[in-house]
Amino acid sequence: MDLEKKIGYKHGGDVKKLRDGTANTAFAHHQKKTYAMYESDLPFNIKVDRNEKQFDIKSIGFDDFGGQLTHNVSAHPKVDRKTGELLCFGYGLDDGKGVIYYSLFNKDRKLTLKTQIPITSPRMVHDFIITANHIIIPDSPMELRPDLTVK
Repeated sequence: MDLEKKIGYKHGGDVKKLRDGTANTAFAHHQKKTYAMYESDLPFNIKVDRNEKQFDIKSIGFDDFGGQLTHNVSAHPKVDRKTGELLCFGYGLDDGKGVIYYSLFNKDRKLTLKTQIPITSPRMVHDFIITANHIIIPDSPMELRPDLTVK
């Protein structure tokens, strides 16, 4: 049995695998789109319709920003209130090597920066911090080592 099946985790290498999650952890809003988020998927676009008498949430679908987003996105992307930019990251197993994927989209949903940040081993990275000039991604001690717990 491979590692992904053992722990139910999908990495950022295959975009098709990023379209089958539960989108049940948090919400984010960017450029008139509302997303339901989950740690190992693409953002799931929803539309909220409401009036005085009813409230309805419609599923639009996973959003890869027109093919620009090729990695999973954590449940906690950030929107810079001054610039309108969307900052997002995801983490993956990538054949047992630790990596953080980071992407920056401008206020028009265009990808302006994409990078991979190597780390010493796969880790669950729940959230990150943004400042006016930097992002801070904590390298926490919680490693993804199911080989030590699943037999």
